Amino acid sequence: MRLLTFADAAAPGIVLAQAIGRFGNYFNQQLYGRPSQLPWPLQIDPAHRPSDTPSIATYQPTFLYEVL
Repeated sequence: MRLLTFADAAAPGIVLAQAIGRFGNYFNQQLYGRPSQLPWPLQIDPAHRPSDTPSIATYQPTFLYEVL
């Protein structure tokens, strides 16, 4: 099998695996963005917040942007 043919066949699976991994970031409360005041922020538990902003509870859901 030629490499380009194999790469064409594997590409959709790689994209799907990336999207599934981003949903895992939602459940683990990982890889979120900056603090946010927008209408669609993600609320992060105090145990998972950055140490420099412990009082801010809402952040940008950057992993959701990657899925979309």
